[in-house]
Amino acid sequence: MTSSVVEFPTRVSLTKFEVASRQLQTAVRLFFLNEDPISIHTLACASREIFERSAKELDKKRAIDGLSQIYPSLRNPAIFSVLNKKRNFFKHVINSPFETIEFDDTENELPLFLACHDCSLLTSPRSPIEIRGYLIWYLMTKTRFDLDKPEGTEDQIANYERWILLIREKYPGIMSDDRMKRKSEGSRVIESMKDEAI
Repeated sequence: MTSSVVEFPTRVSLTKFEVASRQLQTAVRLFFLNEDPISIHTLACASREIFERSAKELDKKRAIDGLSQIYPSLRNPAIFSVLNKKRNFFKHVINSPFETIEFDDTENELPLFLACHDCSLLTSPRSPIEIRGYLIWYLMTKTRFDLDKPEGTEDQIANYERWILLIREKYPGIMSDDRMKRKSEGSRVIESMKDEAI
């Protein structure tokens, strides 16, 4: 993914949405560039919290609400306890500063999805390209297309299948068994969306 130097004013006025959106866009770019996973997790979870709380206040169905339906045994606040464990470790000194925790970059994928889902929910149809690009990448890498059949009319299903075929042809590495190849294709998804001004 290409990068450019952006000059920011020394002092800006920002809403919570703008702050969360910047954090999340940065987290997505860092994720696809395979940068520091700890920084990615911290940014993703910070933005996730803002979008989740905002969606709840606006009575919108958040991604985490869907999780609690899929996994009935994980109800709030149990889900938040699981999701926030690593984030809290990265943010706070709870016991000893020398305490350790194990972490893997794959643990960034779900928080990024939850944040991107809720961001898209609240900002659609003008969601940032990085957010839309990550949602496409996540869908393509996580959906079992041989088992997960979409619901809808025949035309809707046919359009869905054509879309899947198009993505597979355009980004063949997105279905790779090699995770690094899948991640690099995420950068290509975002760059192509910018070029096409989707």
